[in-house]
Amino acid sequence: REAISADDFAAGLERDLLVEKLRRAIADPRIPEVFNQNTARFARVKLKRLLVATETEARQVIDDVANGRMSFEDAARQKSLDLQTKNAGGDAGIVRRVDLAQPLGDAVFGTEAGKLVGPVQAGQGFLVFRVEEFRPAELDEGIKNGLRKEIFDAWLRQELSRSPIQFPLLEALNAGQRPA
Repeated sequence: REAISADDFAAGLERDLLVEKLRRAIADPRIPEVFNQNTARFARVKLKRLLVATETEARQVIDDVANGRMSFEDAARQKSLDLQTKNAGGDAGIVRRVDLAQPLGDAVFGTEAGKLVGPVQAGQGFLVFRVEEFRPAELDEGIKNGLRKEIFDAWLRQELSRSPIQFPLLEALNAGQRPA
């Protein structure tokens, strides 16, 4: 179906396994060091969120919750358009800073637990967040995989910059010469 022979498929698998082995050999010894230098980037927060259609609705929710007329959880169940968190009272679970867009991450991690953040414009409306608690960074498999890729890619860029690839045919054409 893919027009590839069994031998070519096996060779591709072998190449991919060797690249992964190299990636791990280069990056894994550095993962703890890089993680420890960037713990703020991987900080976590227990977060609640709700999504409404307009900024006016978002400001009304903030006002209602801030003045005790409605709990955040009730507001999420009644008004949120976010189907993933609506029935759970807005519970978004544990979110890592690295997974939030820059301005949103700064706003969420720049506030105090229990405080509301928003309204924040999202593609489909306006979000309101409440920080439940801050949690320290944790070196889990997702973070390890991301760091492994970053470290290896940086190493590869450095190695490639040291050993420029030469293309004699392209160089001859650029120089206006006729290739032999």
